[in-house]
Formats: sequence, C-alpha cells, structure tokens
Amino acid sequence: MSWHGISVIFYVWNEATLQLERRIYYIDQVLDKTNKQDTWSTATLIEAAIAAVKLDLPQLEKAVVCCDNTAIYSSKYLVILLCIINAKHYGTFYFERLFHTETQDGKGVTDSHFAISMKQLWRFINRYLPNRLHKILTPHGLTFALSWQGGIRNSIVQLVDIDSEHLLDLSSILFKTNTALVKVFRHSASGICFPKPDLRTVHRIQQIKFSDSEYVQKNLNGFQFTIDAAAHSGYRRRVKFHITLEEKKPTVSLDEASRVLVNEYLGVTNEARNETAVTRDDEEEVQEEEVHQGSIFNFNGHDEVYAYDDDDPAYMLHS
Repeated sequence: MSWHGISVIFYVWNEATLQLERRIYYIDQVLDKTNKQDTWSTATLIEAAIAAVKLDLPQLEKAVVCCDNTAIYSSKYLVILLCIINAKHYGTFYFERLFHTETQDGKGVTDSHFAISMKQLWRFINRYLPNRLHKILTPHGLTFALSWQGGIRNSIVQLVDIDSEHLLDLSSILFKTNTALVKVFRHSASGICFPKPDLRTVHRIQQIKFSDSEYVQKNLNGFQFTIDAAAHSGYRRRVKFHITLEEKKPTVSLDEASRVLVNEYLGVTNEARNETAVTRDDEEEVQEEEVHQGSIFNFNGHDEVYAYDDDDPAYMLHS
C-alpha cells in the first residue's frame, strides 16, 4: 500500500496575546488500486490536498511547497505540473514557491504525524475486533482505521483513486517539454518560484476538461509559463526560464539577465555552447553539420539555436 502524508502549516492571529500562533493541519492520503509512487501520482495527491484545503481552510489562498530532494520531488515534471495546477486553481489557491531540503535531512512534523498515526492503527487493531484482527491489508482498511472513532486530531484521511491510463496519456503530452527543460536545467535547484501567470492563460487552462485526454492534448499546446530557479544555493540569484508547452516542438528560453547569470555563476562559456546554425543581423549565417532535430530546441527565444550533448557539463543548475 502507498500511504502519503502532507502537513499544512499556517499561522493565525491571536487577539488576546497579539501574536501569531502556528497551526498544523495533517492530510493522510492512501492510494487505492495502486501502490506506485511517481511524479504523476505525487502531483495528483497534491491536487487532492488542495481540494481538502479549499474545503476546510478556505482562508488559505497561497502556499509554499517544502519537500526533500528525492528524485520524485526534484523531477522537472513536477515543476511543469505545478505550473499547470497553479493556472488551473488561480484565483482560489496558488503555490508561490517550491524548495527542497537535503535528502533525509532530519525529521519534520510529517514524520512525527506518522508516528502518531501508527499508534492510531495499533489502537484500532487492539480494540476494533480484539484477538481477531491482526493486520490491515487493504487501502480501504487503512483509510477506515486512520479515521476510526474520529481519527487523529487536526487531521483528515483521503482515499485517492488514480486513473493510471489517463496519467500516461498526459505524460506523453509533456514528454518533450520535460526533455527540453532537463537539457538546460539538469540538476536540482534549492528553490523555484512561480511568477503569477497571464490572466488569458489562466482563463484558457481553467476551461480545459482534464478528464478528457484528447481535449487536454489539444488545449495544453501553447501554454506558456515562467519559473525562477536558484542558480546557486546561498547566492539569492535566480535564473528565469520561459517555457512554452508543445507536444511536438516545445521551447525553453532565458532572458538577457538570466543568460548573464548562467554565464557568470554556472561556468558556461561561448566555447562550451556548441552553437549551430546561428544567424545574426550583422553576421553571415554559420553553417555546421546537420544535427538531429530531436536534440535541438530554442534556448534563448530569439535568434540562436543550440544543440546539446548529454555528456556536456554546460547549462547545469547546481543546488
């Protein structure tokens, strides 16, 4: 069974003490009919958590995502999906930032909640059917046990059913966009900010019927969004990526200021860029040998096209 936990930490103003007080709202999520944990299931669980927050904590309209640096959470797919989720829920809920701690970097409040949840499960096993119940073997059983007799204080339980075939169709739509982003954004960043999307883009995304794979495929094409990623941990300097989602020819570009940061802090030089077929107003077109189109994408959004070698250390973001 796949059991996922989310801790929603927020603050309320206490009129008596004139101070902010921390509150924690726990969400236990159990996957039904599958135990697969990947980026797509994680994004689905995040959206299920948004639904719970909207219902129980409607005063919360924005949040910061904090997670460790495991492969699932540092995936570029998750960054793209969070941008889509932001546009989909814009106006009622919005993720401002995603940042990572080091993998297994100490224990947090969610780990503490799991310890309390285990006590709830043992209490259920010992009292629900004494001497007859010894194990919990199904997602439905786990969900029932966690919610038994009111469950755990300040927490809810969700049984989440994921349509794996539908998610597989969606992943094919984003595959080339993810590949293009990974080409220039190859390492994890310590923090990623999500600038607010254009309102026309928001309207377009909010009209999509996400249960219809063909409709999603047709209407996600051309979706444009921006992310700001930390170029180097501790420097507080960020590289701005402009991304256009296309199933066939996606683009990932940098503005002028971000290209300067890439050159200065990521060790990229003109020699390392492996330029090909570059056209400028004051120069003749430079022709080099033909490059396979699958490995080319628009890097700066203007007049230069770069090809990349998987072994080339250029264009990396170091966290």
